[in-house]
Amino acid sequence: MKKRDVQIALIFVGAALLIAFCMRFWNKPGEMVRIQIDGEMYGTYSLYKDDEIEIRNHYGYNKLIIKEGLAYMDKADCPDRYCVEHKPISETNETIVCLPHKLVVEIISAEKNDTIDGVSE
Repeated sequence: MKKRDVQIALIFVGAALLIAFCMRFWNKPGEMVRIQIDGEMYGTYSLYKDDEIEIRNHYGYNKLIIKEGLAYMDKADCPDRYCVEHKPISETNETIVCLPHKLVVEIISAEKNDTIDGVSE
């Protein structure tokens, strides 16, 4: 490997670290939890009000817990259960996805509490 190759690799690694650092500190705490099933709105809940949401539909069963400003999937009857293993979320744009149940749980800010996203407008 040439000296120039190492310099280019270091520039890319540095840029990636800078982007990751900026994203981490520019994310602000969310205020709402939005649940969508198969692209359709299921419900929106306050992140600051402790709640247990049971989601039952023809895809299956999930149980979402909102507690102390965190949202996490407590139970699911999907085969892989990746959604249950996901870490709790609390910052804007963080998501938990259950692919077998076509379920997306997303943290949003209060002003983004609508059903139209920026691409659809």
